[in-house]
Amino acid sequence: MNSPLNEIFKVLHTSQKASQIALDQIGRVPYPVLAVVTNNVDPTDRRRIQVSDPAKPDLSSDWLRRINPFPFIDPPLPTVGQTVLCLFIGGDELKGWYLSLNNDTNPPHNKLNPIEDLSLRVPKNLTVHFGETAKVTCDSGVEIFIDVAGRITIKASELAIDAPTVAFNNASSVSINGKQILTIGSVDTRGDTNTTRGW
Repeated sequence: MNSPLNEIFKVLHTSQKASQIALDQIGRVPYPVLAVVTNNVDPTDRRRIQVSDPAKPDLSSDWLRRINPFPFIDPPLPTVGQTVLCLFIGGDELKGWYLSLNNDTNPPHNKLNPIEDLSLRVPKNLTVHFGETAKVTCDSGVEIFIDVAGRITIKASELAIDAPTVAFNNASSVSINGKQILTIGSVDTRGDTNTTRGW
């Protein structure tokens, strides 16, 4: 039979465990938080942001990394003043992640600048006009140039073309490392017809 003293010890033991749990949560954020973006210009260009927690409006967070629920799509960075959902690994404010939100207060924005960029699938034809030259780069170091003379230059560690047929129309010369490609049916300097592939 339980005595009143045993019940008191149980209550004390339970309160001690609850007190320890509360102490462990000091300085931690164990739950998702809605916060406001204060900075979206990441000095390391890793698309991180800083936010202000409504509980501490005068303080900016450490840099938060992005949760991207859509593979192969690069969603726009949230703008300063936009609301985001923040989560912290183990409640640690130095291990924060954010998820962008779109709602009536924060509608989708125009995508005409680097901070608000977005990868889109174009349903039909797309025409892009460049003044003189165009350059496309990616983080892997690949570069594609189109110059004023109409030359296209691709700089990459490897170039793979996955196609059953590759056609060069109106090409008077095609070369690899300065050596012209030999094609079947071409005539060499002695007047012989080439019958094997090579370069």
